Amino acid sequence: SSFQRFASFRLALIEIEPTDFRSAALLIEGPGGLRAGDALHLAVARRIPAKLATLDRRLAEAAPAWGVPLFPVG
Repeated sequence: SSFQRFASFRLALIEIEPTDFRSAALLIEGPGGLRAGDALHLAVARRIPAKLATLDRRLAEAAPAWGVPLFPVG
């Protein structure tokens, strides 16, 4: 399954940087109506860069518009 494939990857903790908060603030103000936590996840994924795994429809729709590819989980 997609989740098993996702879980088999080596996961790492990424430190949030001050620039991530500034980027998230811009994402909140942009189209899509992202919530603060979703915007912060998207900002970090965009910075490092990483694919984003989410089941949240709003976040999944916003990610490609901000240049963040999606990792299929569902």
